[in-house]
Parts: sequence; structure tokens; C-alpha cells
Amino acid sequence: MERAWVGVVLLCLAGCSTGGDDAWPEELALQRTDIALFGAGEFRGASGRDAAVLPPRGSGADCRAGSGADCRAGSGADCRTGSEGYSGAFPPSALDIEADESADQLPREEEIAPAPSPICTPECQGRQCGPDGCGGTCGECASNVLCVGGACASAPPPVPGDLAVDEILADPAAVPDKQGEWFEVLCLSASPVDLWGLTIRSGLKESFAVDHSLVAEPGQLLTFARLAGMTQNGGVAPDFLYSGLQLSNESDSLALEFAGELLDEVFYAPPEMKVKPGASLSLDPWLADPELNDYAQAWCPATSKMSGGDKGTPGAVNDLCP
Repeated sequence: MERAWVGVVLLCLAGCSTGGDDAWPEELALQRTDIALFGAGEFRGASGRDAAVLPPRGSGADCRAGSGADCRAGSGADCRTGSEGYSGAFPPSALDIEADESADQLPREEEIAPAPSPICTPECQGRQCGPDGCGGTCGECASNVLCVGGACASAPPPVPGDLAVDEILADPAAVPDKQGEWFEVLCLSASPVDLWGLTIRSGLKESFAVDHSLVAEPGQLLTFARLAGMTQNGGVAPDFLYSGLQLSNESDSLALEFAGELLDEVFYAPPEMKVKPGASLSLDPWLADPELNDYAQAWCPATSKMSGGDKGTPGAVNDLCP
């Protein structure tokens, strides 16, 4: 039945094109398209105009018989209504068919799976605390205890008022200066403090930092020296060895800083605080305080003799000033 109406339309078009004043002047050149999809198609004239767009209408003559009657004009029976005629429906145009583009479509951007993120391996070997390199931590330290270099300090850090410079040997006589210089720091805190991270400066350029845990108990005196051997350093048992700082024999300063905060600073210069060769500058024990040690009157040359021959009290209570 799908192919029957094709013949009806062809006969009708042939008859309509041969008679009447309204007949198309050019010969119809019929082209069949989409026959495979619908069993029929659209037909176009030689001029490119549509030759079969609407079903023909006539005066009642059989359009299929080629009588010459103009099916497009007049009134009368519709050739589409014959018992053997056109069924009344044309197949859809190929232009009306939506193309299936799914086969040629590329995946949309949001449908493309993102590349997997590289796996991050935490780096916590030998570390107690601090970042693990992957956005996490290797551990937490106790309250008020700092994490320094991946390890937890043994006690809270010092704050202003906890430490005071207590004694300075800037010009040893028993051994050379580069071997025998030392100084002493007094802990005034009511509880232990860890000096790990403490920076000690001399003047404006020279400094060093405490690079490991160094706990100071309340009232403890810590000695910082250039060398460890007591025979080489003039008889000092140091608590910390330092380098990168040399004391002047004339005038200089020592400053204690932690995290950029000044804890104590001492200046010495003649004539009030004149350095005596072979004797330390000693702070009077009654005036051991980070504010009182700013005054030159609180200092005097040491009188107690050390094992190496110089005078001072490293690691012990200072001599009283006269």
C-alpha cells in the first residue's frame, strides 16, 4: 500500500502537466529521494521547483487517466478521494527528519573523567610533629610546647622575664680569645623552659641560635662557651657550644631573643663597665634581673679563680660586688 500512491501521484502529475493554461511550461524531471526510508519521496521539476507538494485537485475527471483536465483548478471531486486513488498523505520530507547525531557526537567536557591526582606520601620518618607534606601533621606537641624542626621541645619556650645575662668573659688571659671566651645565662622562670630556638646576638651582625633542646631549670645557670675541653677553654664546663660570635675586649653587647622578641640585652663599655683581662664581668647576685642588669653599677670584675687561671664563676653563683 505504501508504494501504490506513488503511481497515483505520478499519473496525476503527468495528466495535470499536459493540459490547461496553467500547466507548467517545463517538462517535469522527477527525482526520487528517500525512497529507501519511506517507500516514496519528493519530486522536483527541471527548474528545481517542487513538482509534487500538494495533492492535485480536479473537476472530477480521473487524474490518473491522463485526460488533460487540470487537477489543480476548479471544483469537484478530489482526486485524492477515489477508491483507488491517493490515500491523502504524503511522506514526510527528508528535511523534516531530525538527524541522529549521537554517533558523531564527542563527549561533553563535563563527561570526561579528570586525571587522577598523584598520591601524596606523608613524610614523617624521624619527626614527632609538624607538617607531613600532604596537608596533614606528623603529630602534636603538648600544650605550650613548641614544635621545632619536627621535634617537640622538652618544655615551653622562654618569655620576657625568664632569662638574664649573668656573666661575661670577653678577654681571657689563660687561653686565646677564640678558645676561652664564654658567657652565662640565668633562668629566672618559676618552671623549666626550653631554650631551643633562642637567638643570641653580639652587636648588629654576629649571632647564633640554640639548635637543639636545652632545658633550663628554675635558678639554673647555663654556660655558653667556644670550646668543650676544659684544658683548651680555660676551665669551663659548657652547657652549649657556639660559633659565629666573638666578643669585643672594649665594648660590645649581648642580646637574647626568641621568635623575634627581645628577652634581655646587656651593653658593656668603658669607663663604667671596663673589661679587665683574665677576669669576667660578673652581675651582683642580688641584682640578677633582666632589667637591673642594664645598669653598670650592678656589675663588677670576678674575684674567684678558675682552674685554668682566669677569674670567674661559670656555672656557679657569682661573687658579690663591693
